[in-house]
Amino acid sequence: MRDKLTVKEAATYLGTTRQKISRLLKNGALKSEDNPLDNRYKLIDLVDLDRLKVYGKYLIEDEVSEESPKNSGQEQDNPLAA
Repeated sequence: MRDKLTVKEAATYLGTTRQKISRLLKNGALKSEDNPLDNRYKLIDLVDLDRLKVYGKYLIEDEVSEESPKNSGQEQDNPLAA
């Protein structure tokens, strides 16, 4: 297996979308380099993808706000939570 994947291949590998991988690259959560054969494509190290898969799962899943209606006040209103 190759040690670098394109954005599309990385998205398939992580089970997410190309747009999410692009956001992770833009935000600095992932690093990439230009493909030496075609500068239109970025290459991402497989090691970085594996690390993200194990330690950064929260970056792949959709973010849920701590103050979302589902979560707000549940801990305070539940008398059994203490």
